[in-house]
Order: sequence, then C-alpha cells, then structure tokens
Amino acid sequence: MPPTTRASKRRAIEGPLATPEPSHIATAYEGDAYVESSTECPDAPESEVEPDPKPTRKRARSTQKGKAVLTSKKTPKRPKVKGKLGVFKNVPVEVFDQQCGKYAPRHMDSMLLVRLCTSCREEQFKLIPLHKITDYNLIPESIESDPHHYHHLILSSDVEAVESKLKELTTAGDKGDLSRWREEHVKALKNRYTNAKLFTAWFAAKDRAREREINRLKDAHEAEGPAYTSWVGAEGSPTIRRKQQKTMVIPSDEVKAWDKLFPRLLVHLESNKRYRLSRERADRRRDRMGRLHDLWYATKKQWPPFLQATPRVEDTKTAVFPAMDDNNKLNQSFPEIEEWPEFLLLLEEDITGDELKIKLLGKQDSFNAFVRKWRDQLEEELIQQLPDHIELPNFNAEGLSLTSNAQPVNSLSAGVQRLLRADVIFKKSEYDSCCFYPEDFQEHYNMTPGRGIAKYDFDLSAIATDLLRVLGRSEATYLEMKSLGHVFQCGKCPGQCGFMSWKNLVRHYAAKKSQWEKLSKKLASLSSEDFTYIFTHDTSITMEKSNKPLVRVKQSEAPAPPMYTSYTPDKVCLVCKTVGIDSSGAYMTDHVRDVHSIEEPELGRHFK
Repeated sequence: MPPTTRASKRRAIEGPLATPEPSHIATAYEGDAYVESSTECPDAPESEVEPDPKPTRKRARSTQKGKAVLTSKKTPKRPKVKGKLGVFKNVPVEVFDQQCGKYAPRHMDSMLLVRLCTSCREEQFKLIPLHKITDYNLIPESIESDPHHYHHLILSSDVEAVESKLKELTTAGDKGDLSRWREEHVKALKNRYTNAKLFTAWFAAKDRAREREINRLKDAHEAEGPAYTSWVGAEGSPTIRRKQQKTMVIPSDEVKAWDKLFPRLLVHLESNKRYRLSRERADRRRDRMGRLHDLWYATKKQWPPFLQATPRVEDTKTAVFPAMDDNNKLNQSFPEIEEWPEFLLLLEEDITGDELKIKLLGKQDSFNAFVRKWRDQLEEELIQQLPDHIELPNFNAEGLSLTSNAQPVNSLSAGVQRLLRADVIFKKSEYDSCCFYPEDFQEHYNMTPGRGIAKYDFDLSAIATDLLRVLGRSEATYLEMKSLGHVFQCGKCPGQCGFMSWKNLVRHYAAKKSQWEKLSKKLASLSSEDFTYIFTHDTSITMEKSNKPLVRVKQSEAPAPPMYTSYTPDKVCLVCKTVGIDSSGAYMTDHVRDVHSIEEPELGRHFK
C-alpha cells in the first residue's frame, strides 16, 4: 500500500477522473510478457488505477512502520483490475524507482510501464548495445523523447527477453514458428503503443484536473483573507503590499521549493533521528545507573555497623574523652555496585529506570548474598597475610563497650578479631597506604577479593606497635584509638605541630621514616666524619627524653593550639648545607640541637 499523502487526500475529495473508454483501448496480446490476465479483486474501481500526483507537487513520505522501501530485487506492486481495462493492471502505484527504490517524482513510462529515476534511466541507456540488437522493431521503446540522447529509451530486460526468444526459435530451426512469433509480437507492440497514447492522455487529464483543484483551493484560501484581516481590525480590500500578501496567501513557489528541498532534508532528518535515539538510549542508561546506585546505597544503609563503641553508663561522667558519633563506629566493608555479576546485564538492558526499579525489587536477596560472599572472601584473604605472632586485641576499652552487629565481640572469629587491632595495617598501593579493616575497604577503593590488591604492611604495623607501646595500649583495637579523636601530637618535631588522629599519627611517622631512608643513601656516599645527623623520629628507640616523647596526648582541659600563628620567616641550616642537604624551617634552633647534637646553636654559624 502506498504511503498516504496530501495528493491522495485531495483525490478522495475530487472523485474519480475520466478514464479511457473500453472501446478505445486496444486488446493486448495474451502471450505478451507485459500484459497478464488477472481474476483477483474483480470489483476494483477504474478510477484507482493510477493515483500518481503531479511530479513537482509530490513529497517523499516515510513508509509504514515495519515496511521497507522497495529495492531493485523486489517486484513492483500492481493494481488488479478486470475486463478490457486489464491494461491498467500493470500501472505502478508507488512514487519510488522500481529498480533502486529511490524517490522518483514522475509518471511511469506509458509504453515501458516502469518508473525510473534519472540515474537509472541513464544507466539503461549505457547498458543497451544498439549494434548487437538483432531486430530493433521487436523491442518496445518509450514514446517520450530524451534531450540528452538520440534514440528513445528501451529496457535491457526487454532486449534480453527478445534476443533470448529469437535465439531459441532460431536454434530450433522452425522458420514457421519464428515467423508467427514475429507477427504476434509486432501486433502486441502495436497494441501497447495504442494503449500508451491512451495512458498519456489519461495522465494529462488527471494532471489538469488536479491543477484545477489546486487553483480552486488557492482561490478559496485567498477569499478567506479578508475575514482574517477584518478579525485583526483591517477593513476593506488591501491596496498597499497586495503582491506581498498574495504571495504569502498563495505560496505556490514555496510549495515547489519544499518539494525539491524535502528529499535533501530527509537525509538530515534521518541523521537527527539517529542522534535523538542515541541520546535517549544514553539518558535511559544514565537513569538505570542511578537506580542501581540507589539499590547499593539503600542496601548499605540497612546494614548495621560492623563494630560500635558505646560509653558505659557508670563511666559516662568520668570519661576523659567524650564520645563522638562518627568516631565510635566502623562501617562494614562493602563492594562497589560494579562488582556485582548481574550489574552489567541490568545496566545494558535497554529499559527505563522505573522498569528497572521494579525489576530490582526481586534482586534484593541476590545482592545481599553477593555482599556477604564478597566480605567473607575479603576477610579470608586478609587473614591469610597476618603474621603468626599477632595476638587477639583487648576489647575491654576504658569507658567503652564494643559490640559487633549488635552482638558481643566474642561472636566474631579469631581471625577477624585480629584484623581489628590498631597495629594491623594494610597497603593497597604506593599512594594508598595505612589502611585499617574494615574502614578503608569500602566501595571507593575498588577492593575485589582474589586480586591481591591489599598487602600487609610490616613497616607501618611496626611503627603502630611502637607507638601503642609508648601509649600503654599495646593490645588496643583500631576503634578504641579512633574513638579518642584528634588528640595525638608528635613529640619529636621542632616547635608545636597540630593534633592528629591515630591514622594520621602513623602516617606522619611513616613519612618521616621514608625521608630518613632517602637521606641515609645520600649520607652514605659522603666522606665527612665530622657531620652528625640523628633520626629523631625513630620509634624503635626505647629510651626517650622526658621533654621529647614520641607522642603527646591532649588532655581534655588543655587548650587547642591556635589555628593561625604569626608569620615567622624560615631559616636555613648551615650545617646541612655543607653536605648538600637543604633544611629550612621556623624552628631551626631545635633542629640544630636535636639533629646535629649542637647544644648551643649560633646564628650565622649554624643557621641563618
């Protein structure tokens, strides 16, 4: 069925046009390849034989949903009529080329009974070798002249059919059959030629009727102009700019321009459609990603804290350090949503976010099971890396009661309890060190069990063990040290540094040790025996100066150091400079005394 157009709607209004009288139509030869009898659809109206509009008025329309444009391999559609009007049954009803399927706004060739675009017509002219045609009078040719060629158009398929028939009859050697076939074929061509002239006259009458209808619509449209102008306040016939108004009321040139522009515009419309569909798919995918993260966040929020510290009732008034909500709990380790095996399947399924939300209601149990399995595998991997000498921590913290998932801590396995020590530290990468379980094994770190990303850090764990020994909390848990808050201060740095949390304190001493190791390699290459450089942040030293402890702990009544201090210009250590080491700072006197063992530093001699 051809696509519905404005022209087809107007044809429904204007009624059937006059068709050639049956008595004026030549009888087609029954054996002709182009005229075939048909018994189907006997009641087909004669007026619906050729619904083609005028070529310049026709627009290309999208085909119906689910149907493709005709290609060269498909047989063109044919209307089915009866009686002596059987010649009209071969009239193509499409406005597309019957070979390439492109838009071809022109009448069909009344003699060849095909509709070809300009490029296909040129191709037919090139395909026909005129010097190889045995008898030119046996080939049907178009009655329409072509200004670019000296002869009329003929089809290569007709040439092949006639040449094949001639070769067949010539090979058979029966001259009588050959002569009879020639006579019958020539008679059929004459009948087709007679019918072609009737077709041409019928098309012309149809075009004239359509032109009259268009003029009638234009006149009616123009007649409605005064009614619209009077509605906006104008009266009488316009005398100024009448020509401009008429061109806007009767936009015939614009309609013609649009008919020429639309096939070119169709390319951009299809491109925009593809872009719009791609953008809508991306929007739906983004919406599905949001729904999956909503599932992840809601599930994580439902899980209770892995370890929680609550102040004891009898010690609430006497507790030295008040409890802080954020510091008194450790959230459970949780995987990223992207690690869920069903994540990609749900993300790439092209459905809306609301549809995915309904689908995820049945996936909640599956996701919870995945989280539990992921956590068990992670704990097993970390426990296997712990040294054998690590003992269970002391969960009887002063003034605190520790619980795990609202259950006693003793319900945890021995391996998991050892992971909760304050001196059990892991390192994931060179730039992500000092990681405690389970706080630092959350979604943002992309910790997947079995990949071997996290490694037990012996150096950091040794530093933490030395600091715990100095503080008298050798068996403390990480939650106990975290609950104290920012109360730790380095006692080895010159001047007064700020207070730190337990994790930052361990990182501070680890950074100082790393700097010392780099400096030691440089000092090993020096031959100066008089140069002294002491590593002041060595946590393995058991003997400490009373005024220079490894760690100072802030008391509850002690004031916090000021956030902003007066500007003090940095000073340069001349002792370090003699061996090519750059050391500068505000408290250079303490540096010279502690690092170089010079009890009485002198300005200008030891520093400047």
